[in-house]
Amino acid sequence: MEILASGFEETVKGISNTFGVDWHLLVAQAINFAIVAFLIWKFAFKGILDTVKEREEQISDSLKNAEKIKLQLEETDRKHEETLKDASVEAQKT
Repeated sequence: MEILASGFEETVKGISNTFGVDWHLLVAQAINFAIVAFLIWKFAFKGILDTVKEREEQISDSLKNAEKIKLQLEETDRKHEETLKDASVEAQKT
């Protein structure tokens, strides 16, 4: 088992030397990335989500308002047609 572990360790060292990996720098960069990702998530992403939610509510309200306006327009058209029909009947009588 130790032979496999030492072989694996040498392979990892060989690969890291081939590609020039500095483990201390890699760990520091990973920690920095985690900190920056957390800060972005905590402060920027929350604001973006709030803006998206506000926009969704605005769109929903606009769609409801459009439906109300559509119903009012249909009612107005119905009344208009009724008025024209009544006027036509009155004209026929005279």
